[in-house]
Amino acid sequence: MNQRMLKNKIKQASFVPSKKMGQNFLSSNEIKQKIIKSANVLETDYILEIGPGYGAITEHLIPKAKKVLAIELDKRLFDHLKTNFKFDNFSVINNDVLKVDLDQLLTENEFDNVKVVANLPYSISSKIVLKLIKSKKIKASYIMVQKEMAERIAPKINTKGYNAFSVLVQLFADTKMLFKVPNYHFVPAPKVESAVIEIVNKDSIINFDIIKIEKFLRICFLNRRKKLSNNLLTAYSKDKVIALFNKFELDPNIRAENISGSLYVEMYKFLSQEM
Repeated sequence: MNQRMLKNKIKQASFVPSKKMGQNFLSSNEIKQKIIKSANVLETDYILEIGPGYGAITEHLIPKAKKVLAIELDKRLFDHLKTNFKFDNFSVINNDVLKVDLDQLLTENEFDNVKVVANLPYSISSKIVLKLIKSKKIKASYIMVQKEMAERIAPKINTKGYNAFSVLVQLFADTKMLFKVPNYHFVPAPKVESAVIEIVNKDSIINFDIIKIEKFLRICFLNRRKKLSNNLLTAYSKDKVIALFNKFELDPNIRAENISGSLYVEMYKFLSQEM
């Protein structure tokens, strides 16, 4: 389905894309193929697709994968998929991915070692990413997000882009930005550029409260221009901060972007014990 065909389909159906749902439909066959190739979709693969829309990527997944399970929130698009994608290896549910217990859903459908392929709504992409990396059934995700979001997820330690969210994601997964996607490859065209990223879940999940450590990381990155110690002093006593720096032999001038994810976990555990 190219851009002309997609525009005609939308026009014929009198379909008005929802801004609230962040509906921008991928129309470039070249980009679709790049996503499929990046995900290395095999005939043994179980694929979870989030927000399939009109099925732009779906139609390329079905012939290649063992099974494809899609989650679509928009009832109009759900009905379209049910009517036009009648294949033995394809099923779709009408639900909000943020409200779905992914591991339960995948277990019920006998899915394991799942690959996720998705063009995510920009407004909720960070929340969806956190769900994906915490899943025990998902092994890797190949997702399209706003370029700015991709840059927040993929940066490495000691770089300007390294931030609280990227540390949190990288505790659970290895991340990589694969390629950028200009806005003219979508209908309607968004105002921003997109990017496709790879997120490979780590086998060993660290056991901690994700909400609490996320709060801790936000404190550490509160002001990037300040030293880590100054950021920590906004939430912890001077004695606790000194004890932390002594325990881990930290340079007094160190900044948040200079600390690895694994060290952040140890620091968090230490301060939690001290509290």
